[in-house]
Amino acid sequence: MLSDSVQTLVREDGCQDLPVLFKRNRHHRGSVYTVAWNPTGNVLATGSNDKSVIVVGFDADNCISNSTDREFSFHKGTVRDIHFHDDATMLSVGGGDNLLHLSDVEKGWSS
Repeated sequence: MLSDSVQTLVREDGCQDLPVLFKRNRHHRGSVYTVAWNPTGNVLATGSNDKSVIVVGFDADNCISNSTDREFSFHKGTVRDIHFHDDATMLSVGGGDNLLHLSDVEKGWSS
């Protein structure tokens, strides 16, 4: 179900784009390069050239964030890829610094 606050963007050429269900300004301090949903669909992770990963709890029924953001800053380069594993809490993150980190987004630790 879409909330009343859902926006529909119309381009200059008159074509209608898909509805915007969730929008957050200044989510990162740089460009967002990668986005991943966990397998259960209630956590969204984003990676950026600001060298950080931000993890957000998400309520899909109401299209809103339902938790405090958790920010992980363990890369010295742009975050290029994010992947949630099947258990929905383990996150693999690859960066432009040629490092790969495995993180538990619930417990807040990484290796």
